[in-house]
Amino acid sequence: MVVDIVGIAHPAFADHIFCTHHSPVGTDVSDRWRMLRPGLLPLWAGLPMGLFDDMYSGQPLGSGILLFSLTLIALDLIELRFPWSG
Repeated sequence: MVVDIVGIAHPAFADHIFCTHHSPVGTDVSDRWRMLRPGLLPLWAGLPMGLFDDMYSGQPLGSGILLFSLTLIALDLIELRFPWSG
């Protein structure tokens, strides 16, 4: 957000005006699915979903795998600490 405001104010940062900083839709869907049904999505599912995301989006191989795996592990740890859906 700050970069976008600076981009409007200063022409040196003009390439950041139209830059969007959104998370991948697949990560959002898997996070919501994990929160809705905690036991159905195993932790290893981050590997194939991240691999598909890397191949589809053109990102460096391993970035989506790391993102999906870390979010699933973090959600699992939060679920163990705060069991709100059990």
